[in-house]
Amino acid sequence: MEGRRGIDKLIDERLNGDYDEEQADLVLRVALLCVRTDKDERPAMSTVVGFLLATSRRTTSLRRVPRR
Repeated sequence: MEGRRGIDKLIDERLNGDYDEEQADLVLRVALLCVRTDKDERPAMSTVVGFLLATSRRTTSLRRVPRR
């Protein structure tokens, strides 16, 4: 990917660029794991759910950190 510009091509344009870039990157990486050609290399859905929950918790907790 070529930074934010590359991610923007994959994100719903209706968001108008208003999204967490780190979260989008992590979700896209999980998506790439899910579309591997060899089914044995794809993660189980429970693993995918775990990745997504961890991503959600991580970015939610980062938003709670007070800004100076």
